[in-house]
Amino acid sequence: PGIAYATLQLSVWAAGAVCVPLSVHSPAPELEYFLEDSEAALAVADDTLDFKLRPIAAEMGRSYATITPSEGSGYRLNAAEGSTIANGQVSVSISSNSLILYTSGTTGKPK
Repeated sequence: PGIAYATLQLSVWAAGAVCVPLSVHSPAPELEYFLEDSEAALAVADDTLDFKLRPIAAEMGRSYATITPSEGSGYRLNAAEGSTIANGQVSVSISSNSLILYTSGTTGKPK
């Protein structure tokens, strides 16, 4: 993972949401399973996963965005057409979930 990933993960946490990292090496059916199983409301990709994740998110009716470098040293989250990314207040506690990691699923579906 690079700076974009770290920036996005911290942003997800600041929004009070749960981060579900996905591998660029995962086949499309696994990515679809991860989005469905985790009940992800928003899928975000950089240019290495965009071509694979965007159509899956669209088919599933999930909001979608890309993360791209912005001028200077920051990053920008760009909502896909038809996707909504809301601003609002969040409530987070020490017992809130923060991360969901899936296994490779060598003996069945990833867990």
